Amino acid sequence: MSILVTCFMIFLICLFQNDTGAYFIIELAILVATAVLAFFLSWRRMFLIVLSIILITGFSLVFLTDSTIYNQYILIMEHIFLSGSVLLIWIIFSYVRKMEDDLEKIQLKVQQLEKYQGSSQLLTLSEFRNRAMIITTGTKRRDEQNYLLILEVLVQGNTYQALHHSVEATLLNTIRDRFDLVAKFDHDKYIIFLQNTDEKGTQIVIDRFIGQMRTQLNLVDLPFAYYVYKSNAFDLEKMAPYREAGEL
Repeated sequence: MSILVTCFMIFLICLFQNDTGAYFIIELAILVATAVLAFFLSWRRMFLIVLSIILITGFSLVFLTDSTIYNQYILIMEHIFLSGSVLLIWIIFSYVRKMEDDLEKIQLKVQQLEKYQGSSQLLTLSEFRNRAMIITTGTKRRDEQNYLLILEVLVQGNTYQALHHSVEATLLNTIRDRFDLVAKFDHDKYIIFLQNTDEKGTQIVIDRFIGQMRTQLNLVDLPFAYYVYKSNAFDLEKMAPYREAGEL
């Protein structure tokens, strides 16, 4: 990358060292327009535009000077440096875009490999899905039922962070360790996977959570909404139910 930038700077110096007036403005406008287009367009489309710029400027510059041998020599050198500068802009932007794409892929792979969200004990969504699917395969074989509980926190503003910290700690304290799973999604929602249970067991978990949160917050009406689904009625990939399910 440093070599490309160095070559680009050398080409610019060679291009503008003798340019004045109209030539300077035209060439500068071409380079700026190329850089702007390279920022928005794909490298394939940009390559066609770069070739078009080189060909058009090659023919156009002929009519901007007299046809003396000296002027033709200056014209050829200017076109070489302008073409090189335009090509280097395309190469540099293509390289940077490729690096950005590679970085996004690496970050996505890291997120998929991570098991917990930050420093908390909440599972990442990818880890939650993987574990839930593995557990579901086993419970189907044993003819057992799993439930999913969606908890939505209805608070914004200054108390948001403090409340979410309390919710996370209470959820982890409410579920059965090594049996149930908890993850956070959509900024203000939590999903709890309850293994080998029924509606009664799910309600026990809800009551235990509500009781502990009511003690902590000292409120009659808690800022939560919760929804219960059977695991076979919920799409873990889309994080949405296959069909409408009632609110308990």
